Amino acid sequence: MDSDLCPSFSPRRVLPRGHVTCLSRPHDGILRIAVEHGRLWLTQEGDPDDHFIAAGEDIALCGPGTVVIESDGAADAVFSVSFGPAPVSVPAQASAASVSATAGASGAVPARPLLAGVGG
Repeated sequence: MDSDLCPSFSPRRVLPRGHVTCLSRPHDGILRIAVEHGRLWLTQEGDPDDHFIAAGEDIALCGPGTVVIESDGAADAVFSVSFGPAPVSVPAQASAASVSATAGASGAVPARPLLAGVGG
């Protein structure tokens, strides 16, 4: 098993076939895991679903908790880990009002990001 995520944590890892690593996430941000080679099985504390991601795929996990990752394919898995801020919730009324205000005369709605970062 590997240790907690910390400042000295390497963002790129190789997990031999059949091996397991455990990442402890004490923060509320987003943890993105991207697979470069092989296949991973992931489960996170508090998430009732298991996730399988293969080369070229990624997953974003939210909230604190332990993440268990196993190299599930026929070969060693190579994956990277990155962090982002926690998503900011926008009240539905405010969201609808801002879309109406930005639609303009043409009715076209400009694209906007799904997640907004928080400072700090």
